[in-house]
Order: sequence, then structure tokens, then C-alpha cells
Amino acid sequence: MVGLYGQTLGLAFFKCYRGSITKPIFISIFHDMLRSLIEKGLQLSKVVIVIDNAPSHSRLEENISHEFKEVNIVRMAPYSAPLSPLEFFWSCLKQACKLSLSQQFHELVAEPRGITQMEHRLRFLESIVESASRHCNTIERAIGFYNHVQGKYSVCLSGEPLIY
Repeated sequence: MVGLYGQTLGLAFFKCYRGSITKPIFISIFHDMLRSLIEKGLQLSKVVIVIDNAPSHSRLEENISHEFKEVNIVRMAPYSAPLSPLEFFWSCLKQACKLSLSQQFHELVAEPRGITQMEHRLRFLESIVESASRHCNTIERAIGFYNHVQGKYSVCLSGEPLIY
């Protein structure tokens, strides 16, 4: 989720990947994302990347190539998902995928033509995810995600339990 000079832009980079995201793959995707941000005219010195503590994110700071050293990385505390607008994007994405799958199930299980059943299903699922990402990545939704998260900060600062 990116905000630029007070303007909410929404999700600035999205990549669908087949398979498990290992540390080397994550580093490659991370570099692709940073290059994409530069192409969009963002100065990396003004970019703050907020990441969780997934195993593939470990020691990220040590694995960033020299060209990206000016980017700021902030790590989220464990169990702080309600403070991340991106978690609400993922929730929206999963909900949209489930709805599409329920509506188009017959296409998913249809007999493929010219490709294996596995390839047919993977391509179909990728198209569902791509469509869902466009559905969830709107300025209105991004503002809603940000506003929802903002309400959680005051709860944390007051010392009350954070309920997700």
C-alpha cells in the first residue's frame, strides 16, 4: 500500500508466483518491487517498507543490493496484523477469490484443451487472483484499509488489548 505526498495510491506492486516463496525468491521479488517503485518516480529515500517476520523476510536488510540501500525497512512486531493495511488487502483478495471460485467452479473443473489439467487449473486460479487483485486495489478500498488501521493505533497506545 503506498501513499505519496498525502495521496493514497493503493497497492503499488503485485506479483503472482507459483510455488513457495523462499528467501532467494523473496529477495528477487523485493528487488523487482523496488525497481517498479523507481519506475513510478518514487525516491527510495522516501519509501518505507513495512514487513512482518516471515522466514523468507529474515535478514532482508543484509540481502538488499547496493542500489537499494536508501530504502527504509520497518519490521512489524509479532501478532500485529491489525496494524497493517496490507492484511486487509489480503482479506479482500481471499474473499473475492472465494466468490469467483464459487461462481465459476464449473470452468475450473472443465476438461482442458491442449494442456494438462494441472496447468489448466493453475492458469485459471492465476486469472482469478489477477481479477481479484484489481477488484481489491482501488483508491476507495485503500482509504478504507488505512482508516480501519488508524482506529487500531489509539487502542494500542492506550494499552488496551488489540482485537482483530
